[in-house]
Amino acid sequence: MGSYYNKNYTNFDAITQFRNFNKSTVGSTFYYSTNSNTDAFLELKGGSTKYDLSENVSRDSDDFTAYVGVEWEATALTSGSFKIGQEEKDFSDAGREDFKGVSWEGNINWQPLTYTTLSLTTSRSTKNPDVQGDYIKESIYGANWTHEWNEKVTSTLNYSYRHEDYSGFERVDKNNNYYADVIYQFKRWADISLYMEYTDKDSTNENIVYDKTIIGLDFTFSL
Repeated sequence: MGSYYNKNYTNFDAITQFRNFNKSTVGSTFYYSTNSNTDAFLELKGGSTKYDLSENVSRDSDDFTAYVGVEWEATALTSGSFKIGQEEKDFSDAGREDFKGVSWEGNINWQPLTYTTLSLTTSRSTKNPDVQGDYIKESIYGANWTHEWNEKVTSTLNYSYRHEDYSGFERVDKNNNYYADVIYQFKRWADISLYMEYTDKDSTNENIVYDKTIIGLDFTFSL
């Protein structure tokens, strides 16, 4: 597998020109079937991130991950996957702090009835910050419940928690997000959705602490 990603900002060029970058990634996954509804796998991936310009200390880095994991479908009701391994981020500039640590990604889907599904997700990895710091160590935990009340009405409840620990300066962010919606299909080609989203952001940087509530009504039309 391979991918290439390019990001370029088009406004506030005096600031954002230092955030334009391209990232290339290559990797392979090797599977081993146990013939009991479970597959084990080994995943290897490497990539390189290059920024167009640097302010003082370059953000260019090479990233490597090696995972071992399993995918399973224990019964017709339960399926999921989990992988855990080592992640490394090596910066080209010695002024940046390299990372080497544990990374993981997992999900479990439970469908006790054909019309209701509960999903649990978790992950831990690093990502590049938009402004300050060398990298962000990000941990995510989430739960989602989808239920079809009848042929026309479906509801969703979702919760996610995101913990972001910055390297290169002192900052820790904690984000709690709650989301709920009800979708009503009043025509074969038209849906109406009522939704509410609440976000609670806490941080050691008091300037970015906030609570936000969004309530909306969506109409979706299809041919």
